[in-house]
Amino acid sequence: MIRITTVYDNNLSQSELQDDWGFSCVVEHPNGNIIFDTGAKPAILENNLKKLHIDPQSIKYLVISHKHWDHKGGALWLLAQNPNIIIYMPKTWSSSLEKSLLINKKQIHSIKENCPINEACYLILSKNFWINELALGIKTSKGIIAITGCSHTGVLKIAKTMRFVTKEKIHALFGGFHLMRSSKLKIKNAVIGLKDEDINFIAPCHCTGDLALSIFKKEFNSKFLKNGIGSQYLFEV
Repeated sequence: MIRITTVYDNNLSQSELQDDWGFSCVVEHPNGNIIFDTGAKPAILENNLKKLHIDPQSIKYLVISHKHWDHKGGALWLLAQNPNIIIYMPKTWSSSLEKSLLINKKQIHSIKENCPINEACYLILSKNFWINELALGIKTSKGIIAITGCSHTGVLKIAKTMRFVTKEKIHALFGGFHLMRSSKLKIKNAVIGLKDEDINFIAPCHCTGDLALSIFKKEFNSKFLKNGIGSQYLFEV
């Protein structure tokens, strides 16, 4: 089984956890556990991982989706707990973080194009004129589970690219959709586009925004998964 747990978010699912602006989730996978982004504050990441009984030593891979503070803030703390983590980040800004991490560069993969992590997990590099962002794709028997940090390049663009590159439909889409300051029309267009992709489940959070969350919940109905700190979902491999 694959288990996806949201460990850092500004939407609260369990009261004993601590909410904060940012995003991080842990993918427990037979081929190696992945933490996708690390939130903003190390102490909050540490607290939530501990309360959710997730051992940093159990994590094999760290993917930092993009350069913003609310997605990379817990990285140094995490690497202090587990110096052997293999790191993936966009090429355009990785050198500055490499210096601050002060670890063997063999552990850091600076990504400038789409690439696999292992035989079951894939990274998509999405670009626009001001930022490059990684999204994670996880193969399952029912399609791809896609995870995005902020969707700065557009959630629909990321979904379409994931499907095109992997040649598989998207089974589930998790993460920030970056629609918090968007008009209702733009949100509706995103809904229409994602429905056209025939995605089985969506689990938006972080920078999606309250209006967009309410619209997605109404439009996707039973396909909408509530997502916040402490949310856990199981999928067959």
